[in-house]
Amino acid sequence: MIKKFEIVAPISSEDRRYMQLALLEADKAFSLGEVPVGAVVVAQGELVASAHNEVETLGQASAHAEMLALQRAAEALGGWRLTNCTLYTTLEPCAMCLGAIWLFRVARVVYAASDLRHGVLGSWLDLGAVQHPTHRVEIQGGLYRDEAAGRLKNFFRERRESGDSSEKPYFGTARQPGRATAREDACDGSCHSSPSNR
Repeated sequence: MIKKFEIVAPISSEDRRYMQLALLEADKAFSLGEVPVGAVVVAQGELVASAHNEVETLGQASAHAEMLALQRAAEALGGWRLTNCTLYTTLEPCAMCLGAIWLFRVARVVYAASDLRHGVLGSWLDLGAVQHPTHRVEIQGGLYRDEAAGRLKNFFRERRESGDSSEKPYFGTARQPGRATAREDACDGSCHSSPSNR
């Protein structure tokens, strides 16, 4: 079954190139101990901003890769209306990030992995199905899904193996160190972000 926003049309070399840059940003996040999510903003074929999760680094729950990339793009372009921009992100946006996408007037979003816990483009909720009163955004998902999900799986596997106990149990289920829950085994990797860590 094809998810609502899954990419089924031919993918452009430009889309591949910019999602690969977003994956490199996710790698930066991983190396810093942040949940490996990366994002880049492209305006008319030019890279204008890039970012990765900095939730732990900045101590701010709102420091998602998408939020930071959109803010940096607005600074670089000298205005908050990003009407000619595409946001490439390695994880399906959450409600906060989709709200920012609408408010920044982003024209297009391309994401990689689905987020079963916080994704609002069909995985957890489907806010993409709600017609925004003033802005339309083109949304495509699934580009380099396996690569992005693999980074998330590896990150959380390493956390479990290292005995990091800062991660909260999922859905009220106690977790044994180093052992995935049934929910995690069924996940594509993106559901591993805990409520306190994106």
